[in-house]
Parts: sequence; C-alpha cells; structure tokens
Amino acid sequence: MMRQVLLIGSLAAGLFMTGCSEQIGASSTDIVTKALEKGKQVESYTGKGTFRFFDKDKLTEDATFSEWVDSSNHKKKSEMTTNGNQTITVNDGKQIISYDKAKETALIIEVGEDVLPTALSQREQLVSMLDKMKTTHNFEVVNEEKILGKDTYHIKVRESKEKTLMGNMDLWIDQKTWFILKSISYNGTARVEFEYTDIQFSPTFAADTFVLNLPEHVKKTPISDLMPAVKAVTTSEAEAALGKPFLLPVDHDLKLVKLELTELKGDLNRNEVTAYYEKDNTPYYEMTIFPTPEGSGTLDAEEIKIRGTKGEYMEQIRAFTWDEQGLRYSLMIQDPDVTKEQAMALIEKMVLSTSK
Repeated sequence: MMRQVLLIGSLAAGLFMTGCSEQIGASSTDIVTKALEKGKQVESYTGKGTFRFFDKDKLTEDATFSEWVDSSNHKKKSEMTTNGNQTITVNDGKQIISYDKAKETALIIEVGEDVLPTALSQREQLVSMLDKMKTTHNFEVVNEEKILGKDTYHIKVRESKEKTLMGNMDLWIDQKTWFILKSISYNGTARVEFEYTDIQFSPTFAADTFVLNLPEHVKKTPISDLMPAVKAVTTSEAEAALGKPFLLPVDHDLKLVKLELTELKGDLNRNEVTAYYEKDNTPYYEMTIFPTPEGSGTLDAEEIKIRGTKGEYMEQIRAFTWDEQGLRYSLMIQDPDVTKEQAMALIEKMVLSTSK
C-alpha cells in the first residue's frame, strides 16, 4: 500500500497548480522542494488530538486520541476514546494488538516490517496522497499560520472535477517537518476535523511504552481467524459459486492468470469471484464479481453509461462499477498505459463465461 516518494519535477509541474498569494514568503515549488528534502521527516513523536465528525454542520461524533510513534523502530501506540469507549492499539514491531476495553476483546495481527503502517514518514504519506490527487484537484497555499507555536503552511485542496473519492481538504503543515498538524476534509454534507492539541518531536520513550499487558479474561482473537476463505477456482466452479455465468473479455491478447473465490461471512455473507488478467506478462486489470447488493451500495463517483446501463467510474483508483443480470462488476485498471476509453471498449465487448 505504501508508495515511493515521487521526483520533484513531476510534483512541481503538476501538483501545486495555482501558486501562492503575494503575501506568502515561499513559492509552491519551494514548498515541494522542502517536502522532498532528505532528513526532514519525523522519526518519532508523541501527540494528542481530536477528531470531530459533522453532517450538515451537526456534530455527530467526537473523539480524542493520544499516540506514541517511533518510526525508526516500526513501533506505535495509540489510544482512541469515542463516546466514552477506549480502544488501545499497540504495534511493537512484530505484531499489532487492538484492545477494545468496552467489549473486552483484542484482535491480534502478526506482521512483518515491510507491511507495518509506520513504514512511511508523515512527509512521505503526504506527498503520496497529494500525488494521487494532482489530476483531480487544485492546490493553493493561501496563508502561513501558527499552530502549537509552529509555523505552518495552510494549503487548500479543491476538486477540479465534480465528483471525487477524496473530496475537498484544508491542510495545515509544519514548515520544518512537513507534519500535518491540522486538517479539515469535506465530502458532500460531511466534514471531518482533525487537529493535534499537543505534539512533541524526538521524545525519549520508556521501556514499556510499546508493551500492552492484557487482562487474563480478555478474549484474544488472531485476525487470521476472521479472514474469509480464499481459494483458486476454475471458471465452472466460479459460475457455481455465483449461481450463474459471468462476463469475461474476448481479447485474445489478455491472459487469465488466476480466478479466486472469496467466501465472505457475517453481514455480507456472499461469494465473490476475482479475475486477474495480464497482457505481455504485465498486470492489466482485475475484476471482482458478486451478487448485486440491495440499495445503491456504490461510492460517490462519475456516472457513466456502460453496456447499456448506468455505471460509475472512479478516476482516482481507475475503477469501473456496474450491475448486470443480478451481478455487480468492479473492474480496476492496473496497467498505467491503459486509458479509460480503452478499458470501456474492452468492457463493452465482454461475453458470458459460458459463451467462451
């Protein structure tokens, strides 16, 4: 999930498109340069802050948090309190334990260093996020403000297209560390406000900071026990699992490298089939098929017409979604050279699996 920091040239050219007002002392290019400078990321910190969730300006949820992060050793501890209920999550570098005090349960995840959520610095996470938005949003540095005694850039992030997954944002970023000290996210009538009320960089951690001793009566569940069963299947087995044939491409240059069946339990309680395709030994697209759920069930995206019916396209993840004959299809383009129009042409020519 974590991606490399991109080169300054591509960011300077496409990321900050609207520039700064005359009152701002640094240009957008200067700010991007600072973001990419080596040695500027924060390796460790402690912080406290708040999350506030609004719908049509009505406060719907209010949460507070404390966190301790040692990125150099891939360790993190966080305490989140929502509606009086506290959840403590500790990543000791070998496993993640998430303890829900009210439910007296704990989920345990065994992980390796390469997949730990603290692998990227705040600066790298920010640059990665902004890079994903550079084709769908405009960026403007509108002010310099003090937060917790630190000089920050206030950056407005606004949609340049009507519907996006990320919506609009305001970010307040520490000029020295490129650390996000405050953010406001807007999507439709919803608004999420996040802000640090205290932050300390390069702290000294006690020996037991990243140790979580659970009470004996707490139910401990490895997350692997909750994971759905996934297995490779043939086309006929996939048809049986879905209860009907499903669409596949007719392009002979595409190779079906794998069909997987996922058996979901709980609230979803359904079978999902995912087809993985390659072209010239390069991942081309993957498509997940499952019975059409009740209600719309889709994310806010661009409405399109596809295969004679209403569908949706989400540009930020390059994914198409549509319903056909009782099945929902979600196709995600993986080859960066494939355009939206090429993918749509491929979808239009698909035929049922029993016809192939």
